[in-house]
Amino acid sequence: ARALPGRPVRVQWMREQENTAEPFGPAMVAEASAALDAEGRIVDWDYGVWSNTHNRRPNRGGLFIQNAGWVDPGFEGNITLELFNANRLPLRLTSGRRICQIVFAQMDQATRRPYAGKYQGQRGTVGSRVFRDADRSPGS
Repeated sequence: ARALPGRPVRVQWMREQENTAEPFGPAMVAEASAALDAEGRIVDWDYGVWSNTHNRRPNRGGLFIQNAGWVDPGFEGNITLELFNANRLPLRLTSGRRICQIVFAQMDQATRRPYAGKYQGQRGTVGSRVFRDADRSPGS
């Protein structure tokens, strides 16, 4: 931008650079703009991101929500979040701390195959029921 004063400059990160180490998630739109003073220093900055949830990205302090994302149409029961501390130090979760977001989308028609899985009707905190998956053999 300094080499071309008064002209817009496009900065582009190539997909090969972006997809080297990040957890995969939904697409997102990012919009950034900035204003420079006469010496070329940033004096104003605006950044906006629009996206669905990213369920494999770490929260503050290395907290991962393993199963956050979508709740299947027809699910009834309490939602249990699986938390994982990827930090070497303990995390303190206090009441009222925001750790994830849950998106509710209104459907424009009834689902043809409502959720009828292993967590249907759960009450309270429920441990993993992955052992009930039909595609898992015992001990895997």
